[in-house]
Amino acid sequence: FTTYCKRCHGDQGRGDGPLIKIFTTYCKRCHGDQGRGDGPLIKIFTTYCKRCHGDQGRGDGPVAQFLQRKPANLAARSSLTTGGEFFMMISGGAGKDMPAWKEVLSAREIRDLSAYLKTLKE
Repeated sequence: FTTYCKRCHGDQGRGDGPLIKIFTTYCKRCHGDQGRGDGPLIKIFTTYCKRCHGDQGRGDGPVAQFLQRKPANLAARSSLTTGGEFFMMISGGAGKDMPAWKEVLSAREIRDLSAYLKTLKE
């Protein structure tokens, strides 16, 4: 128990070990309660971003072909763009086709979404 289980299940086996606390604090917003990738942050991305930026954030969503300018490849930009820059683009929009989401999403949602975009990989 001490070697394999305690880190998740805690000293008394109640599911309150240090790894569960890390998951609850940092991972749950993307991965959901059961770790299935259905957390609230993924739902925000799916609802507001995916149609233009695509499943993996590469700018290849189903609406992309109808826009004047191809949506940004967020996966390619994730290492070049700071979380603050993503926050400003999401909040205020970027160009003609990228709407401002500050009236729709809370500042925390935009901040969390900005952090999520930094995790995308090409």
